[in-house]
Amino acid sequence: MIQLYDVKRKLSLSNFKGSKYLKCPACGKMRLKPYAYEDGSIESEILGRCQREVNCNYHLKPSEYFKDRGESFFNSPTFTKPVPKEIYYLDRELCEKIAFNYKASTLLTYLNKTGINYDSIFEKYKVGAGKFGQTVFFQFDGFKFRAGKIIKYTENGHRDKSSDKPVSWVHKWTKDFDEDKQELDLCFFGLHLVDESNTICLVESEKTAVICAGLFPKAVWLATGGRTQLQAVKLNALGSNKRIILFPDTDSIVYWRDKVKSI
Repeated sequence: MIQLYDVKRKLSLSNFKGSKYLKCPACGKMRLKPYAYEDGSIESEILGRCQREVNCNYHLKPSEYFKDRGESFFNSPTFTKPVPKEIYYLDRELCEKIAFNYKASTLLTYLNKTGINYDSIFEKYKVGAGKFGQTVFFQFDGFKFRAGKIIKYTENGHRDKSSDKPVSWVHKWTKDFDEDKQELDLCFFGLHLVDESNTICLVESEKTAVICAGLFPKAVWLATGGRTQLQAVKLNALGSNKRIILFPDTDSIVYWRDKVKSI
């Protein structure tokens, strides 16, 4: 239901209670979370934020909407409608080769000092290594390799902040990825293991998920890959009848709590 704007009522993303998102006017996907009033009604089907924050990043705020009055926004210099892109998946042979090289990871060397055999954890989670010891966390859905995050760690297990690129991606390495025509469709790290337990524990960092998988093996530990990557479409991929426990970073507790309520 769409109602006329009322200045006495507040529009907020957290007020949206719907289980399904709207169609994003930018990328065309059903991923637009609309701004809503306290009663759950919305002002406009173009007023909101696309949940595809990596590949779309569309966000029309109330202040922009009421300044430009909706349709004129699309004719303004602040909005450029992108050309629809095809989903890009990593080459399986390349990913398996990188994953097979997991013993070269400096993070693995550090974790094995704890007395827990993290070799099997790295194999299980499809964690590989680059030729300079970088750790490669693959997002594998059980069928396709959707992405690979590359992080360089020092010998003490912390990120190497002296590196020019402390975080990179495998698709940046490949020569067949065209960012003008292709895009990624990210998933939770460890998604391919979701059927191994009825208890799913969600953390932010891939490194945290790997460490916890060694400490608490009865649950399946997944990682969102960032605080903003806790999204309804990714939670739906976990299936039904699962006990899902969230372990956000301390500075993301309120954010995740509000996000879950909105979902």
